[in-house]
Amino acid sequence: MEHFTAAGGLVGTWAFPVGYFGPPNGVALDGSGDVYATDYERNRVYKFTSSGALLTTWDTSFPHPVDIAADGSGDVCVVELGGGVEKFTTGGSYQATIGSAGTGQGQFQEPVGIALDASGRIYVADAGRVRILRFLANGSFDMEFTPPGAPYDVAVGPDGNIYIVLFDFGQVYQYSPSGVLLLSFGSPSGLNGAYRIAINPTGTIFITEQRSTRITRFQIDRTTGVMRLTFGRLKALYR
Repeated sequence: MEHFTAAGGLVGTWAFPVGYFGPPNGVALDGSGDVYATDYERNRVYKFTSSGALLTTWDTSFPHPVDIAADGSGDVCVVELGGGVEKFTTGGSYQATIGSAGTGQGQFQEPVGIALDASGRIYVADAGRVRILRFLANGSFDMEFTPPGAPYDVAVGPDGNIYIVLFDFGQVYQYSPSGVLLLSFGSPSGLNGAYRIAINPTGTIFITEQRSTRITRFQIDRTTGVMRLTFGRLKALYR
């Protein structure tokens, strides 16, 4: 695991403990700054301090946890290719299973990315159904919409808008909270295999590019939309 500043400066690194199989497809931070990482092959979640000290681990009920999201209210949601979405406490206690497998409205076929917003609503990127699905904090289905291609990840900005990345499209797509497309944007050098997206509370967007092994950074401009700030060539997440 590598820890960087928002500007791309290396803070530190740590090794995963013995028994971790990986790969760490999903990484998330909670309101206390603790770090969560998924173990795709061992079906487990690892929780660390911000300096890399292992705090706890827990198993998922379904195979292949591929992404994870945490919020400031003590909820941790894990999306699993083999089953859907599970909600846990920050200590790993199971709370609920969200949604179900299938091809109908509100169901998952190939869920690969997840995000939580300030209200605790759950957003899932489903590459198989080519949908973004939203559930309320209590787990009930709320809405879904169809992006122009298979979405790999989703995030919600402090502006309340929904941002998604499509692996092969080289663009980020911004949607309104109701699922209406507002704009798309990229960088001059392209987004080469955009795989994960994260947005911090100040509106800085970080995109991991799997093929280029780098992170590209943008900034949400509340007045004029979104503008690119700079690049950081960091180690991307590997699937």
